[in-house]
Amino acid sequence: MRALALLLTSFTGFSGLVYEVAWQKYLATLLGSHSEATAAVLGIFLGSLAAGYAIFGKVTRRLVSAGERAGRSPRLLLLYGAVEAAIGAYAFAFPELFRGAQWLSVRLPAANDAMGFALDLGLSALLIAPPTVLMGGTIPILTQALARDLEDATRFHAFVYAFNTAGAFLGALAAGFWLVPWLGLVGVMRAMATVNLAAGAIFALGGRSERPGLAAAPAGGAPTEGFAALATVALLGGFATMALQTVLIRLGGLALGASQFTFSTVVAVFVLCIALGSFAVSALRRIPSAAVVVAQVLLVALMGALYFVLPQATY
Repeated sequence: MRALALLLTSFTGFSGLVYEVAWQKYLATLLGSHSEATAAVLGIFLGSLAAGYAIFGKVTRRLVSAGERAGRSPRLLLLYGAVEAAIGAYAFAFPELFRGAQWLSVRLPAANDAMGFALDLGLSALLIAPPTVLMGGTIPILTQALARDLEDATRFHAFVYAFNTAGAFLGALAAGFWLVPWLGLVGVMRAMATVNLAAGAIFALGGRSERPGLAAAPAGGAPTEGFAALATVALLGGFATMALQTVLIRLGGLALGASQFTFSTVVAVFVLCIALGSFAVSALRRIPSAAVVVAQVLLVALMGALYFVLPQATY
């Protein structure tokens, strides 16, 4: 089941980035295609993924604890299948929901341009946050369902993330260069919805005979030593990296003109490199604590080097 799950998560990662590229084009109608609009779409997408990760991480922990108390399997693969199916169902409905948001946008009163942008930003969040929260929940559910033991969980989590983002890399390129021009936005949403519905059905079938998940950590247990510091490092590192991604999308637009391919290309390169990093982590039998420091030092060095060449990037 693990091999099939990794294959399917690459397909759902593919569909997830196709959605992101399609949504960016949809929401340009509401927000415009300027850099603030692109940053807003990225922010909503990534913030919703983070929220889904946190919410469903807690949900899976509670399900495992409840299953242990009842002496039965928590049926996490069944939950995973339901989440994927819900993403697909929402994607089928998205074109109609977007038309409703457009109708509201032209009727909501706005005192000035800033207020109008804020209202449209709120509508955009209402449109894409629900399915993206569900997308964020898929990796913690799958890790909990299929990791063999607690020691295996970290490596398997990195493996799942690597396959998912490798699929996302292909999805970002395919959406920008092929799928959207070929199928159109509505056709793309329907095609990717079919992918999610199929994945949901397969996982739901697998969930009928799944084994118990990993034992849940005791509720209210002491946090990992140094967790707050590591979480702060992750937060700041993510902030800097996504700020850089937004800058590169802007520079790509200056270099290539108003090209429909710039957003897809920059996002694809980012997720490819994330996938490669996750594959590297999954190959480690033990992750040394110094790796966090080394990674951040290298990030600072690379961003510092980029700083000096950015003025020439548009040429």
